[in-house]
Amino acid sequence: MLDHDTKQTIQTAYSRFLEQKNLKPRHGQKLMIAAVARTLGNVASDDDGQRVGEEHVCVVEAGTGTGKTVAYALAAIPAAQAQGKKLVISTATVALQEQIVLKDLPDLRKHSGLVFSHTLAKGRGRYACLYKLDFLLAHGGEPETQALYPDERDALLPERTLRLFQILLDALSDSSWDGDRDNWSQAIDNEDWQRLTTDHNQCTGRRCAYVTQCPFFQARENLIDADVIVANHDLVLADLALGGGDDYLLAFTVDASRLEALRDPVASLGLDLHEIGVVVAGSGVSVTTREGGEYRPTRTGFNHFGSDDGE
Repeated sequence: MLDHDTKQTIQTAYSRFLEQKNLKPRHGQKLMIAAVARTLGNVASDDDGQRVGEEHVCVVEAGTGTGKTVAYALAAIPAAQAQGKKLVISTATVALQEQIVLKDLPDLRKHSGLVFSHTLAKGRGRYACLYKLDFLLAHGGEPETQALYPDERDALLPERTLRLFQILLDALSDSSWDGDRDNWSQAIDNEDWQRLTTDHNQCTGRRCAYVTQCPFFQARENLIDADVIVANHDLVLADLALGGGDDYLLAFTVDASRLEALRDPVASLGLDLHEIGVVVAGSGVSVTTREGGEYRPTRTGFNHFGSDDGE
């Protein structure tokens, strides 16, 4: 159960947010904040750090643009901090990740008085592999396309591609680029990008000679100090499948059209939704656990968010 100080922090942050933004309190929004706070306050751990109890799931239903992010973040951030955990916000789309990271969370921090840091977690495929980039420039092509005979030289990379790779390497070297594809100033062709990125099957991890300069692992280091991490569903589900989840509270943001796509990987990975702190959904949704039980939206009143006067 949340202690008095954490409850007071949440209430004060909501009041200050409304005052700073010149907004009226919404009845549905207050209900959602209370439900999320109550759910996360019930998360308990045994002496081994394993979660116990069965009150860890909150399914919330509300339409687009009605203040869901503010409601669950206002409740979840103080709750996570009080328990010494991180808050992980999992989304399905890049657009929503960018909205949360670039707009919603900075706005919440500015106007609520809450003190927290946040960052965006991405998979290896969004980062350049320094080993591959260096190899391609040194040899003119990938390992399986190295020219041993004159008639094989057509297999080497075109000069245009090699020039691009040299520019990328120079930018990494002078720290003007962090290796994140999304942070490069111009679009990089998919075929070119696939040559210089990697996945978990190819990556040698800490055994790689370039690990201390690796863009992916440097980005991972930034997650250590963050209070709030925004990620996509694939990354979060993979972490849960590998036994993660005890060191963070989790908020899934899912619209009704994507919820079915989320159910199958949850079931196939053998995950128990008791490990999920909050599920925020669109409308007319339910979440099915691997045992076949069903979580319905907690309160139908949540779909009243759209009314400023709470009616």
